[in-house]
Amino acid sequence: AIWRGHKVRCADNMGIRRQRIERLRAVLQEKKTIGNRTQKRLRLLVTAKALTVQIKACALLELSTQVSVECCRYFTELDCSGIHVMFALMRSCNRSEPHVLLLKSVLNILANITQHKTIRVVILPAVPGAVDILVDLLQMYRDRSDIFHKSVQLLRAIVCCGPAHVQSVANNMETTVARMQGILHIMRKKISMKLKSATTSTSTSTSLATLQEEQRSVAVLTDILARLEAAREAEQAHAADCEPANAAAARQQQQQQQHQLPAAVMTPVRSQALRSP
Repeated sequence: AIWRGHKVRCADNMGIRRQRIERLRAVLQEKKTIGNRTQKRLRLLVTAKALTVQIKACALLELSTQVSVECCRYFTELDCSGIHVMFALMRSCNRSEPHVLLLKSVLNILANITQHKTIRVVILPAVPGAVDILVDLLQMYRDRSDIFHKSVQLLRAIVCCGPAHVQSVANNMETTVARMQGILHIMRKKISMKLKSATTSTSTSTSLATLQEEQRSVAVLTDILARLEAAREAEQAHAADCEPANAAAARQQQQQQQHQLPAAVMTPVRSQALRSP
């Protein structure tokens, strides 16, 4: 029996079978790689409507974007369809616990993506409404310090990733900037009230941690508004500097037109004088 098994294993057909098994194993392992699973979950999110399916897919995407830069780049493929899906999910979430769980996962995914500048700079041009969506989250979840902090961090990563982005938001989104200023005013009043109550009562470690996180969020939002205000002032100063030059160029052009006007008027008179007998 031992000899017979040895002869069978040494036969050529066993070598062929072994090679076929190795090829199938390689294909199966390729399908299970994190890159393929990430692409599959992204395609699934485009059409998925069930909340449980969306939560499971985002859980895997959160892990893959945390450990792999290539998985982050998948979100920018096909006209940034993956980024569009993430912001569409954020817009569709409400304050129920399953939606809050999905929202946290989406914010973590986008936080992992925006760690890479080459990916971060394409988000605002690809999704022009990204700033408005994040400001909506700030307004809706002022009482949830964890979501508020993640949202304001993501807002700074998108808006302040370059001077062009800051200038674009400062010039074209005045209403959105005004909303951010209102949210900042409310958060400052909320923190001041908490600080007064903390001095008069015994606060738990959880409430103190929440207060510190809110203070960090307010500092980040203050930094964003300061950069937007600086960009707006720089644009106004540039326009003021260019105004005298533009006025001088306009006066020079007007003078040239006035000098050319007599020659244009006299030309028909001369030709008429030459034709007279």
